[in-house]
Amino acid sequence: NAINAYVASTGFNDQSMELGKELINISKDLKVNAVEIWQNIPDYRGMMSQAELEIFDTMLINRKLWYLASGKKALERTQELFPSFTPTLHNGKGDAFRHAFWNGLSALRIGSVLTEQLTTAHENRPPSSLNPFEYKEVEMDLHNNSQGLIASQYSNLSTIEYNVLARFNSGYLVYLNNLQIAPPYYPTIYSVLIPTNQ
Repeated sequence: NAINAYVASTGFNDQSMELGKELINISKDLKVNAVEIWQNIPDYRGMMSQAELEIFDTMLINRKLWYLASGKKALERTQELFPSFTPTLHNGKGDAFRHAFWNGLSALRIGSVLTEQLTTAHENRPPSSLNPFEYKEVEMDLHNNSQGLIASQYSNLSTIEYNVLARFNSGYLVYLNNLQIAPPYYPTIYSVLIPTNQ
């Protein structure tokens, strides 16, 4: 309904028709609500680093949507696969899977070069006094991002999750141990990277 209303409001012009098709394809292929993502692009922009935004703002709308939808799908699938891991979405095994799956999905649709540029820029944030060992998180995330890009080389949309999980189960992905005991589970001086099969 939202797509129909938008397309009708533009007089059914070619550009709006193409966007409508893309929203339907993304929703169907990734099983996410691409219309919701499209409507909330300003919120997603607020979660990006300045370096990431500089790249994102030059992209075509279909690439923006695939990039964001890949991140949303990776988050949703991580919550399904790792509900009992604590921490599951920050520096733990679930976070390792999420980063790899996000990068793999994105690379399949917008290419590995652009995905790597975006997700590397995503980690380029000003240092935080609350998280003095943040560089350990960045090292973890960049490593897992690269593993997702590798997995995408041998994948399509139906096999990417299997290939990322294979890398996860073989210990090619990494997570941090000895985290702070309370959210947001920042790394400590004792945190080191551990293969995900351990």
